[in-house]
Amino acid sequence: VNQVPETLDRQYELMKARHQELLSQQQNFIVATQSVQSFLDQHSHNLTPEERQKLQEKLGELKEQYAASLARSEAELKQTQALRDELQKFLQDHKEFENWLQQSENELDSMHKGGSSPEALNSLLKRQGSFSEDVISHKGDLRFVTISGQKVLETENNFEEGQEPSATRNLVNEKLKDATERYTTLHSKCIRLGSHLSMLLGQYQQFQSSADSLQAWVLTCEASVGKLLSDTV
Repeated sequence: VNQVPETLDRQYELMKARHQELLSQQQNFIVATQSVQSFLDQHSHNLTPEERQKLQEKLGELKEQYAASLARSEAELKQTQALRDELQKFLQDHKEFENWLQQSENELDSMHKGGSSPEALNSLLKRQGSFSEDVISHKGDLRFVTISGQKVLETENNFEEGQEPSATRNLVNEKLKDATERYTTLHSKCIRLGSHLSMLLGQYQQFQSSADSLQAWVLTCEASVGKLLSDTV
């Protein structure tokens, strides 16, 4: 599957060589058919009407076959070139998105390993918020890559309609599936991390608030006891 671009390049070069060979024979073919036509015109009186018609039809068939072969070769060459161009563009688009995915997956892993102190949690939560915005903004990039892949598939469908799935189609589908699954996983993990950090920070703040209240109550009690002892004395 990973050798698809190279295989497509070789296929294109073979088609190009075959097309060039057909083109190189075009002038010779024209001269040959003109010679045959001239012969028929000059010696038609020596042929029966049936023989003349049969030879004329054969000549017409040869012309049509050559023209059809040339047209088919040119169409296949253009289609293969279009497929190469679309595949190259898709692979470049996918590579850029895959690089971002890899960096983001590493970034998410590093956030999971962050500190658990209140200061670290607050910093991590802010970092996660910015990271989450970046992940959401790249959803459009995934859509762009998907459209790029669909163009490859459409180009090949027009080229090889009715045939079994090719290596090119399998390559595109595999890469699109991988990119979609990795992005979905990244987005889900990012949301879960944000919820987890918010819960931890909320629990700490609640604990801190309770601790502050308890400390204030203790200080009040100590002052009251001190005052009571002072009054007693």
